[in-house]
Parts: sequence; C-alpha cells; structure tokens
Amino acid sequence: MKRAPLYEQLKLYVRQLIADNAGKRDFLLPSEASLSQTFSVSRITAKRTLNDLEEAGLVVRKKGKGTYISPDVTRERAESLLGKSQPPKIYSTNSNTLSVIVPDITSRYYINILNGILHYTEQNNWLVQIANTNVSQEKEIEFIKNMRFYSNGMIIFPVNYNTYAKEVIRLSFKNYPFVFIDNYLYNTNIPCIVSDNFDALYKATQYLIGKGKRNIAYITFPEKNDLSLEERYLGYEAALKDNGLPVRKELIFNSYSHTQVMVDNKIREFLKNGKEIDGVLTSICGLGIIAAREMLNMGLTELLDNLIIFDDEFDRLTDLLKFRPKFIRQDAYRIGYTAAEILINQFNNPEPAISQTIIRIPTELHL
Repeated sequence: MKRAPLYEQLKLYVRQLIADNAGKRDFLLPSEASLSQTFSVSRITAKRTLNDLEEAGLVVRKKGKGTYISPDVTRERAESLLGKSQPPKIYSTNSNTLSVIVPDITSRYYINILNGILHYTEQNNWLVQIANTNVSQEKEIEFIKNMRFYSNGMIIFPVNYNTYAKEVIRLSFKNYPFVFIDNYLYNTNIPCIVSDNFDALYKATQYLIGKGKRNIAYITFPEKNDLSLEERYLGYEAALKDNGLPVRKELIFNSYSHTQVMVDNKIREFLKNGKEIDGVLTSICGLGIIAAREMLNMGLTELLDNLIIFDDEFDRLTDLLKFRPKFIRQDAYRIGYTAAEILINQFNNPEPAISQTIIRIPTELHL
C-alpha cells in the first residue's frame, strides 16, 4: 500500500482534528501557512482544503481571525466523514516508518541517541523522520498530533511530562506505539528509556564521601516536570543519608534564572559564600561548565578537583581551559538503540502491555 498523496494527508488530518474537537467552543484550526509548512503543500492547496470544509459546513472562516470548527458539527458527523472512528492511517502496517520528536537537534547527547535509533532502524528496514521542537512544548504537542498520521509510532523526548498527557494517553489506548526517553508518564503502560540517574548520582556522591568530603554541594535546575533531574537529586540525597550526613538546604543551589549572566553570577555567589564546601556535583553539563569556570577564576583548585559533572558535553571547556573535569557519562547510543528496538517490538506485537516498562541504562563515572 502506497503512502497517500500529501493533499489527501492534509484533508484527513484536518478532518481528524474536527472529529477530535467537535463541540468545543471557538476551537481554532491550524492556519493556511501552518498546514502548508507541515504537509509541504502550496498555500493554494491548504486554502482549497479549508474552503472545501467550509462548503461542507464543517468549519467557519473568519477574516483576519482564522478558521474555526462550526458550532453545529457533532463528533458523530465528523467521524462519519472519516469512514471509521479510529484515526486514519496514512501508512499501511508494513510501511516501516517511525517519528522521533527531539528537543534540541544540536546537542551531542541527542545526536548520539539518534545514531542509536538510526542504527537499529536501518538494521530492520525502517525509515525515520525527525522533528526538532527547540524545547517548545507547543511545537511538541503539534508534532504529536500531526505526525501520528504518517508514521507507525513515535519516540519522544518529553519537554514536560504533564503537558500533553491527555493526547498521548488517548492515542496509546488505541494501541498507537510510543516510547519515551528521559521522562515518563505515571500510571500508563508507555515504555520509557532513561539513564540510571539515581544510581549515577548516588555513586558520584559516594565517591566524594569516600574521599572524606562531608560538605558536598549540589547545583541543579528545578526538578519540577523533569523526572530525570528528580531522580538525580534523590540519588544525591540517598547517598548522604546512607552515610549519616544531613541534607543541608544551604548546600543546594537551585537555579530559577533563565538568563546566562544571572546564572553565572548566582553560581559565583553561591561558591563564594559556601566556604565550607569541599565537593560539588552538578545535575547537568551546562551548570558544571559554569561552576568549573568560576572555580578557576576564583582560584578554587582543590574544589575543582572534587567537582563531578553529569554528562560530558564540555569539549569547548577542555579546549579553552586545558582542563577536563570528572564526569558522569550517559550511554546515549544505547538509549536510542533500545528505544527503537522496543518501539518496533510494540508495533510487531500490538497487544497492550499490562504494566509500564522502564529501562534504566547504566552510566559510567569517569575520574
């Protein structure tokens, strides 16, 4: 079965949107420009599609405002136009195409994950299409809604595990294959592949404690809506408690700033005021790079020797400062390879899982 023409994909997509959202007051459909870009068709084609739907009484077009679902349209009527109540499949079940929705295509971590995905899919004669959200939740949701029509499953790196839960859960109930990377939805059977974040920070904290360090600082971003960061903090906390050390709020730096200058200044102030700090852990590489630079600038060479950074995307730091810190390395390639393997297995064996599968990939501590 061949892939449907782009124009047919566009019609099916808009009709499915109408079916999914019929009855919602003032529901705004994608613009001509958005539809044209998403489906690689001309503006004329996108306009014709919306005009046809208007003639059918399914939408109302308001000049200067956009296209809305007609308030008279019921879900039953919209679904009857699709010919079935299930979402239309643009590909046949042997089309062998999966979608990957990634937040930052420039990150070496994500590139290595994509290499693992591409290796497994190539071995199994699957095609891959990649969408880059630039860490935008809005784009992420839009890609999920759009790409389901022309792929047989999705691998997603969620920006926020709560934002589109309703949409993902609805599709998963219809046995649409999903795999999450780094974050996961509670109380679902959607598989998730993550680094063993708890174990990574537990072992790193344990290493510093073994060196006699008792005032170990932790530099991180807020854990809200990021389960990987949450598990890293829990690993740090557990190691302290298991060694009879208190978890001290004054040794935890949680940056809420969104500007580079403010983060730099806050970390500098944190290190300057924390004179008793004898070890430092950072939950992400970017914060580790800032901390290392500030330690060098402040002459804190002994503390620098007791800094451990989560992940290793710091080539520029090494080149500029002739210094390579201790770090935790994620096996990004294996994460991607495993995610693709699980998704394709889901597609080939569509029986829904009884419980959620969470696979934690081991990390390596490089000293």
